[in-house]
Amino acid sequence: MLLARALQWACILVPAVALALLMRDHLVNIPYLDDYMFNPMFEKAANGFLPTLASDEFKLTVHDFFLVQMEHRMAFVRGVIMLRHQLWPDNLTPENWLTFFLLVVTAINVGALLKKTTGTTFNVWWPVMALTSVAIFSPVQYQIVLWAMMFQVAVPACALSTVLVVLMSERLPLWCKWFVGVTCALCATLSFAAGILVWLLPLPAFIWGAGLPKGRTRWIFLLLWLLAFAVTMGLYFHDLHNEVQGRFAYKQGEDETVHRDMGAFFSNPLKSLLFIVHLTGAHLARGFQMPLMTLSLLIGLASLTLLSAACLFWLARFKDEVMRQRLIPWICFGSYTFGAACLVAIGRVWATNSGNNAVSPRYTIHAVPLTVALIAMGWIVSRDFLKRFPQWSLRIQQLTSAVAMIVLALQFSSWLYGLNMMDTWESSRLRMATNTMFFKEPRIRIEGDIAPNRRAAREMDDRGELNPRMVNSNRLDQFKISTVVPSATTAKWTSLSVNRAGKTFRAEGFACLPGRRRVADGIFFTYKDRAGDWIIFQLGQVQAMPLFLGDVMGRDMQGIHLSGTIMEADPTSGFSSTIPLDQLPPGESELAAWAFDFKQKTVYPMPGGFHADTIKLLAEPIDKP
Repeated sequence: MLLARALQWACILVPAVALALLMRDHLVNIPYLDDYMFNPMFEKAANGFLPTLASDEFKLTVHDFFLVQMEHRMAFVRGVIMLRHQLWPDNLTPENWLTFFLLVVTAINVGALLKKTTGTTFNVWWPVMALTSVAIFSPVQYQIVLWAMMFQVAVPACALSTVLVVLMSERLPLWCKWFVGVTCALCATLSFAAGILVWLLPLPAFIWGAGLPKGRTRWIFLLLWLLAFAVTMGLYFHDLHNEVQGRFAYKQGEDETVHRDMGAFFSNPLKSLLFIVHLTGAHLARGFQMPLMTLSLLIGLASLTLLSAACLFWLARFKDEVMRQRLIPWICFGSYTFGAACLVAIGRVWATNSGNNAVSPRYTIHAVPLTVALIAMGWIVSRDFLKRFPQWSLRIQQLTSAVAMIVLALQFSSWLYGLNMMDTWESSRLRMATNTMFFKEPRIRIEGDIAPNRRAAREMDDRGELNPRMVNSNRLDQFKISTVVPSATTAKWTSLSVNRAGKTFRAEGFACLPGRRRVADGIFFTYKDRAGDWIIFQLGQVQAMPLFLGDVMGRDMQGIHLSGTIMEADPTSGFSSTIPLDQLPPGESELAAWAFDFKQKTVYPMPGGFHADTIKLLAEPIDKP
């Protein structure tokens, strides 16, 4: 009995533990894109705080917390980030772990809702919880859990599930339910625009669900809820216009975005509808041979059809109070996906011609509540059918098992995809972290920037908020120099050609770290000075497909005529760097390239080296064949 219970909990907890371990191994403490948006607040905070709604050029005020980014008033997010900045000024990863914490709370709430709505014991419904846990903690949400400020998109579903759980509590007094519910709705609203749904979606549960007494008390509760909602919306939409820099707002200026967004949404209904459907199915459509846009459309259509069927079933069984109260929380929770997809479409459909914005990894989290709700409702309805139609019990059980296996297979594929993308995302962030280290070193030419925000990064370094700090030397020996030489099939500087017209050199090769655990986090091109020391003059980067595609591509390309073997010119770790002549000392120089491991702050000598002459415009290998 004890072993069986341990296995049950293991099935539920393993996805959460697995995601936590993946985050531990792949988190990179480097700002990315919108993480730099909060720099002005950090600068003002150093000058003090003024408790006023007015804006101040030098000091932090209340107004700074409610600044609008496109359609979002992110006061809760900004408050959390400022608190993190005060406690850990040079460490962004607590924001990532807050995202994980919000997923854990959401999972706990789902378990509480299952306990309330299944009408049976844990020993019966634990497989449902295990299946929902796989969805909630899926690494297909890699961009959300590895991007610091993206905890903002995890707040709404967590807040909504909390409201539904609190509503169904038999112990909490009504005033406490109202207070906790309003607090959750406010935090969601001031995190992400889709958080507004947390005010609206619980309304059917208030009216037809369990948790509120019937009669006058229920309507007073509802009236006070709507009053708080009206006040919040009045303040939210007052003077709603973009107030952040264009690079943090799809290059928008300080304009009123809502009218433009609504116009684009309703002017092309079919495009908007397809955007909604694609977003709904994108989280389960990854990792298959079928094109992502096609499969996300099919899965999205199936999910929304099942949600509609659940609503019709609920209406058909409306007079059955028990069934009505069991299903309504899940309908509310699952409807978040449809509502969020609509709101995201309103804000983003204008920014895409093909509609592929809908399948962006940062939106995958919004589709999870519908998957969770469909799993729960499917189980509840199938149990109801077993009781009402015992003569069909075998077929119902077979159908339920088949559907569960399909859902598990879809999630298994998305998990495998997410695992690989966790590696890829980490590698990309490590390469940007390597570049960032040299933003204050003008003697080193940097290639391969990804959303660099150089000025903001330098300002953060000036305040001591970057870890590691930027370097102020171009010497190679500031890093640990390994004596291990990677094999020629792992990293190699293959060629250095001369462009006489442009007066540049062209360096090509491929660079993985020893053991091919990932591509190099940077390629340091160096020359040997008169003292015999290696001097870094250029930082190059691998700019190719993800490394995990290497084995697949190598086997798929067997027997195909190519201009070189897959190992001689690895397309998953290749680099091609342009070296201006003025980066090198005049005359002849001995050049070498090094593969950099950011985590270990170690450089590995790459096979291949060249003699270059900037006057004669010549380049030849040191070790001639």
